[in-house]
Amino acid sequence: MNPYIFPPILAAVLNATLVFWVYSHAPAGLVRRTFLFWNCWLGLWNLGVAVGYALPDASTSYLWYRWVGAVVVRFIAPLFLHFVIAITDTADQKWNRRLLAIAYALGFLFACVGGMTSFLMRGAVPFYWGYYPLAGNGEWTFGISYTATIAYAFRLLIQALRRTSGHAREQIKYVFLGAAICFAGGFTNFLPLYGHSIYPIGNLMNSIYSLVVAYAIVEYELMDIRMVLQKGTVYGLLSGGLTVVYLSLVAVLQRLFGHYGVQENVAFYTAAFPITVILAPTMKSRIEPLIGHAFFSEHRRGSKPPIRNQNMALMGILATEMAHELAKPLTHIMNAGSRLDSSIKGLQREHLKTIEKEVQRASEILDGFAMLSPERTLHRISIPLIDLVEEAISTLDLNEDKTVQVVRHFDAMPPVSVNPGQIVQVLTNLIQNAWQAMPEGGRLTLSIRSVTAANVKPEVEISISDTGRGIAADVLEKVFEPFFTTKEEQGGRGMGLTISRAMVERHGGTIDIRSPIKAGRGTCVVVRLPRRSTEETYES
Repeated sequence: MNPYIFPPILAAVLNATLVFWVYSHAPAGLVRRTFLFWNCWLGLWNLGVAVGYALPDASTSYLWYRWVGAVVVRFIAPLFLHFVIAITDTADQKWNRRLLAIAYALGFLFACVGGMTSFLMRGAVPFYWGYYPLAGNGEWTFGISYTATIAYAFRLLIQALRRTSGHAREQIKYVFLGAAICFAGGFTNFLPLYGHSIYPIGNLMNSIYSLVVAYAIVEYELMDIRMVLQKGTVYGLLSGGLTVVYLSLVAVLQRLFGHYGVQENVAFYTAAFPITVILAPTMKSRIEPLIGHAFFSEHRRGSKPPIRNQNMALMGILATEMAHELAKPLTHIMNAGSRLDSSIKGLQREHLKTIEKEVQRASEILDGFAMLSPERTLHRISIPLIDLVEEAISTLDLNEDKTVQVVRHFDAMPPVSVNPGQIVQVLTNLIQNAWQAMPEGGRLTLSIRSVTAANVKPEVEISISDTGRGIAADVLEKVFEPFFTTKEEQGGRGMGLTISRAMVERHGGTIDIRSPIKAGRGTCVVVRLPRRSTEETYES
């Protein structure tokens, strides 16, 4: 039996499993419907390739591939675009609807031409893995259409990544990752069409795509699928699936390397490399806390962990659950606002923009709270700190208060790697405190500068100074304690500075308060952050 049929069969089985899973658990709607169609077509493509590899002669293979090409292959890109438009909630955009209609029309045209003529496919030839079709004179036209459709779909995903946060962003991120793996491998399936004897790995990469989407469903409730099974059981099933994919990859590589005369044991290392690259960050995030708890925990050494860290961790875990539950209604509000945007004009449209902005801010605040959980990964991007300070000022409408003079002293410096949502929340809280300390007006001084000391890594210092009454010494000792507040009458809850310090410390920074600073008055808050400029992901 031809061993090369097993990778596409495995991919088809995983596609079918994913289709059944989503059909059984996802709520009805456009997202589920488009996902099911797209993955059904992926499964049919995988099955069609497996059958094509197993057929005994060129003429039968040619007829089979023409049928598979006409009915299946020509519609994969339009179906993917349709799913992306649904998952990014951009179906109401007129331009997207037009492009989708064009993609389907071209798919139908290519299906008719390919099924009835040899313009797209002119025969089938034997390779060492089985029979494979040869491109006709017009196959390049389909290639351009296919590539353009996929590229536009990825553009929509990138735009969605930029405007979403929290669980919604994680869902889009894994859709992007899975699709990137699927289509990057899929492009290798075009090479043998033009006579290149290079084994197409698209079907095998499609298996990894299915596992990535399954992980997103389990971890981030992609398509609103909530799992009843224990996560350990599901992760075990995913690990089993990954093992099968790895063994299939090893088997294929053994054949390939044997065909090209390369040592067989190289296959194991080559197969392990993409799996390790894809899964290393996730494995690291799950293994490190276990190692830290088992070998480096202060509790194991006989001392209790700091109460403040316990409180922050508990708050983070609770906030994670809150963010999880509130993500869907907040997303619905955002989507409803987007749909209303085109039908509302004038002042009402400005109010609508404010609603959308504040909903986005609420989502980011929830996500910021959740980031206090030791189980969450801190995602950072490189961004100018000046932009974050100005965003905090704009959020508070501080410029509307003519009794307060805002003085800025910003040194020029490159972008710094931070989590923008958390740092904006910290700055908003600190600036608001300084503003409230001057009810009769005064001067608010904001400064950003680089700090480099001997034997200390470079840092960025953000200082916020006011000319208010200052903070009494006995109060200053307690300002970072949870639920301590001097603003009960204004509705203060005593958590702002506590959370701000936790967020700064998660960035590896410090926050200090000095008061009074001049003539018995004024307060200065200094935030110091490591001066990293690369975009990274950190565990803590």
